[in-house]
Amino acid sequence: MPTDEVRAAEAQADKERAVYEAWQVVADLDWHMWGDIAPTLSCTQVEAFADVLRANGETEVADIFIEEHAKEDDEGDAHYKAS
Repeated sequence: MPTDEVRAAEAQADKERAVYEAWQVVADLDWHMWGDIAPTLSCTQVEAFADVLRANGETEVADIFIEEHAKEDDEGDAHYKAS
């Protein structure tokens, strides 16, 4: 019978495997579509997803994601850039 520590380690491994598998699906997406999605997200959501991208070695894509989002930000928003 597994101990609580073993069950906790197995549960953590299951979570990590699920995250990895989900990331593989995301990584296979056409990155150009993110230009369409980024403007629909809040600044907080964009930053969080950019952090996930960076954590997975996609720094350039993260920067592009934020740039595409910023194009639709309004004055006062975190990523707003005056034209």
